[in-house]
Amino acid sequence: MSTDLDDLIRATLAEHAEDAPAPGRVIARAPRPATNRATTRGTTRGTTRGAAFRRRWTRGLAAAGLAGVLAVTGAVLVPQLLPGEATFEPAMSFAYDGTPRSAEAYRLVLDAPGWEIPEFDGAVTNGPDGGGVTYELASADGRSKPRLDVGWYAAETRDEALRFGGTFNTADENGTGDGVEELPIEVLGQEAIYWSYRGGKDVGDRDAETGQVVPTEDAYRVILPTQAGHFQSIQGTGMSKHQFETLLTQLRWVDQSAFDAALPDRYLSAEERSAAVQELLRGVPLPESYDESRLTGLQPGRYHLALHVADGAVCIWWDEWNAATEAGDTDRKARVEEVLGAAGDWPVQQELAGTDTADHLPDALQVLDEPSEGEDTFTGPELYRCV
Repeated sequence: MSTDLDDLIRATLAEHAEDAPAPGRVIARAPRPATNRATTRGTTRGTTRGAAFRRRWTRGLAAAGLAGVLAVTGAVLVPQLLPGEATFEPAMSFAYDGTPRSAEAYRLVLDAPGWEIPEFDGAVTNGPDGGGVTYELASADGRSKPRLDVGWYAAETRDEALRFGGTFNTADENGTGDGVEELPIEVLGQEAIYWSYRGGKDVGDRDAETGQVVPTEDAYRVILPTQAGHFQSIQGTGMSKHQFETLLTQLRWVDQSAFDAALPDRYLSAEERSAAVQELLRGVPLPESYDESRLTGLQPGRYHLALHVADGAVCIWWDEWNAATEAGDTDRKARVEEVLGAAGDWPVQQELAGTDTADHLPDALQVLDEPSEGEDTFTGPELYRCV
């Protein structure tokens, strides 16, 4: 190792020894989130979120020799900030045991006494592009129970989530309300953004037909950074700020197997899912060769698994249509149209009858339509999540 690098190592270790992480503490550095957020009714966000934070590391610190020294000493290297940048200074930090998580452990579950997963479709969802769990406080009285929604989503949707969080409409019909409070925090060992919505309404509860927005109690939301292709969102309603912040210390990272183990017995295990997929495929025609990943379901609830299988089978025939089109095989394309035209008679349709997806299979031919070019509408293969 060169003398210059030796000197650089010693200087760096001396300078940053005070930043060495204590047990159970994760040290993070990043630019402080901007605070000039629009919080009044009818205004739009003036700051773009989600851009990659830039870094410039001290010259030579990536050398293999230095990496080995740092691994032994446990010191933390802090990146040099570009002009105008500031260190990440969380307004508050929540307890975290510091246990490292694997890339597969991007799901979250809640370990809090009295909190249960309610029995309704959609309380638990899980798939390669995202999923989530709804928890309610079982001992709560009244119509509105304290509720915690924990979700994980594909990385490419995080910018949209950040924009939504910063412009969440908390004003009532008269334009009054306490608005949005945004804070940088540290939770689950990561930098995060924390919004408190006070005295307002939940945009997510807007009636699709009337446009009316159902008033809600205070709400709180935390969005974590992207890791391993996913980011996490934590939202609480019907509870105090203190209650929500306490729940943030009772979440834990889990991989797929630990996620399955944390669910009530009424949900399907990995082995049960595999058997259920085969059962749901009975009577469903499939081409001689197809992409089996279309039918690999992670959904723990039977309804969502049935929907996944139904949509997956439609997508398999969409793949077949594309292959036939490329080959110029009109007979093969006619076969695809015949099969999709009769999809409403597949036995799996019985699992979807009476739900808001009951028309997926009877209308399966629409998968052959062209995809939409707009951001707010879905047509063709988008409707069946083929793309």
